[in-house]
Amino acid sequence: MKITGLEIHPVAVARIHHTTVGHGREMEIPDADAAPTVSRFAVLELETDEGICGLGEWSDIPGVWDVEEMKKRLEGKLVG
Repeated sequence: MKITGLEIHPVAVARIHHTTVGHGREMEIPDADAAPTVSRFAVLELETDEGICGLGEWSDIPGVWDVEEMKKRLEGKLVG
């Protein structure tokens, strides 16, 4: 089985500064004014020569990034 294609779907979500962590304990960000207001994610969609589609995700991507450049870099390493 070979990866034949990939797509990157960028997602930006408003960050909520007062949140509950996984084990239920309340948590505050110490300096909420300095904290980022947006969480940036990307959903990676892979396709194979057997018609299988797989999804992956990476989160908290810093700053602004070029989706097309990232796609070229990943295609060079994964598709073939």
